[in-house]
Amino acid sequence: MIEKFLDAYYEDDFTPKSSDIFDALMGMGSSNADPMALFNHLPTDVFDKLDNKADELIKKMGMDRFLTALVKQYFANDKGAAMAVILKNFEALQALSLLKAAEELNIEIKVTAADIIKCVNSSANSIPSFLK
Repeated sequence: MIEKFLDAYYEDDFTPKSSDIFDALMGMGSSNADPMALFNHLPTDVFDKLDNKADELIKKMGMDRFLTALVKQYFANDKGAAMAVILKNFEALQALSLLKAAEELNIEIKVTAADIIKCVNSSANSIPSFLK
């Protein structure tokens, strides 16, 4: 019986939607922009190296210093924009962390901070109303 349910579920190509009131109030979950998709072209082993390096950097520096380093490096002229990008989309923080890790490891990934920011900003609905 469960197998039939799962077959029907996947046949319908159902995409789960969040019904959380917090998500609705903050405008989260409504964005089609996924900056992590920019890394889909990477082989799994390279992605894993970047992920591990990003974790290592966060543990070594601490989250506050790591965020400060990201803001200084990728948003030198507009720290307010940095906080808006990071606050409105957690995947943007993850993507920027992978970008930082790639730079630390000298791995060419063909993704830039501008690509990530453009991806995040491509959906106006993803911006919480208090950040507009």
